[in-house]
Amino acid sequence: MERHSASVHQGDPVGAEGHLKEGLALAAETGDETSAGYYLEAMAGVAGQRNDPERAVRLLAAARSMLEARGSGWLHAYVPRDPPGEAYLAAWRSRLGDAAFDEAQAWGRSAGSRRAVKYALG
Repeated sequence: MERHSASVHQGDPVGAEGHLKEGLALAAETGDETSAGYYLEAMAGVAGQRNDPERAVRLLAAARSMLEARGSGWLHAYVPRDPPGEAYLAAWRSRLGDAAFDEAQAWGRSAGSRRAVKYALG
C-alpha cells in the first residue's frame, strides 16, 4: 500500500506539493495554524527544489512567523521536520539579490496566516 506523503514524492516536487497543499488546506480549515506553519515550511523546501527562491523565502518566513506565534503544536511529535536551513537561505539570497530577498522575507513575516495560506494554495 502506497503512503501518501511528501516523502513518497521525493524527487517529484509537483507530487509532493500537491499532497502538502491538501494537508495545508485541511489544517487551515480546522484552524490548526501550527500544523499550517509546518506545511508552509515543507512547501518552502519544495519551492526551492522547483527553482522558485522568491516563493521559498516567502513561505519559509511565513512559516517561521506562524510557528513563533503559535508554538510547536502536536504535529511535530509525529512528522519529522527538515526545514530549509541557513545554507538554503544563503543560496536563495544569492539568487534573488539582497533587496528582493529582504522584500520576500518581509512579506512572509507580515503576511499573517490567512494570507500566507492563500498564497501557498494559489
